[in-house]
Amino acid sequence: MNDFQKFAIALSDFQLDIEDEKQMESLYEKIKDLDCYDFRIFYLKAYHCYKKLGNPEEARAHIDKSIEAIPMIKEDVFSSVENSRFICVPLGNSISVPVAGVTNKLMSNIYTLAGEIYSIFELDNEALEYYKRANYYKSFLKTEIENRNYVYLYSFRRFNEYSLSDLINNEISVSPSKNMNDPFDSIINLWGSEEQLKETCKEHKHIKNLSRSFDYFRIRSFCNGETEEALGNLLMWSHYADEHRGYCVKYKLSKHFIKQDENDSFEHMFLKPIIYRKDEEKVDISGMTSINTDLAFATKHESWKYEKEVRLIVYNPNKEESFYGIPLDKDSCIEAIYFGCKCYPKTINTIKNLFSKADIPPKFFKVYSESKDVYQLKWDKSV
Repeated sequence: MNDFQKFAIALSDFQLDIEDEKQMESLYEKIKDLDCYDFRIFYLKAYHCYKKLGNPEEARAHIDKSIEAIPMIKEDVFSSVENSRFICVPLGNSISVPVAGVTNKLMSNIYTLAGEIYSIFELDNEALEYYKRANYYKSFLKTEIENRNYVYLYSFRRFNEYSLSDLINNEISVSPSKNMNDPFDSIINLWGSEEQLKETCKEHKHIKNLSRSFDYFRIRSFCNGETEEALGNLLMWSHYADEHRGYCVKYKLSKHFIKQDENDSFEHMFLKPIIYRKDEEKVDISGMTSINTDLAFATKHESWKYEKEVRLIVYNPNKEESFYGIPLDKDSCIEAIYFGCKCYPKTINTIKNLFSKADIPPKFFKVYSESKDVYQLKWDKSV
């Protein structure tokens, strides 16, 4: 039995993407003397050298080898060779069992460790790049809409140059989460601040780079558009559509927005329905040493439940701009635009004229209410 087969058997008893210190040490004792070229074994050795021995020099040598091997991961479904996406453990009689698959959590752990190690050496540019990659892999979340081919969403807008730019350029603009009207949205802004990280992290040299890596997240908020309930929500029109002087856009967004595949540019975006927490569901970030993207960007207090928010979460470490637009792909479109009951005729005409030459223009509606039931909003196509 060669060293790689011994390594595979050792891995079969552990979940490598769970950073439990006792488990990691127990696994290390089994593989420490093995000699094989696999990014996982280099990661385990780097973790031991840094966390257990406090030897950043040796840890850096091992983590460099781990990251060097990642681009050479073999994509075979099942394989019994080094650096395969799935390692197969022989059980005899030609039967093999796959173990130690390459998960996004594992990749995030590897790059997070690299970021921390490189911060120790004050190699801030390299450390930041590794933290960016860690955030990229953290952003791959399971969502209840990820298997759909498309989704309908509403966006309530003021009439201004920014909202017009989206319509003119056929884009969806995104912005930093720090620009939200709720100071507790998103939780990443609280947990990921340098001040908070100093309270939760034992080592402080990496804090600046870790905190900076979160600056590349952008978001855009929508309302669930599977029903027309949002259109009749008086608060949404008042809070986000300039007290009915603005408008609401109904989007049909494709799988391109729902969830992207992995890519070499480390860019990712996906749609995630917001999770609303009740008062009794306390969110304690005081001793939290890591945070998942669900809690960081897709959790709000139940006070906001009326919004029925679906959030576009974007991570693009290659863009420094605070605000930028994401073009609608060929399978996405604007289905309709609803003008508030106080929307000026000039605003309506300006927006309608933008689509005068469109092959398939959106439908246009005007919101109104009747004296028989003033709080019940309606809309028609007479505009």
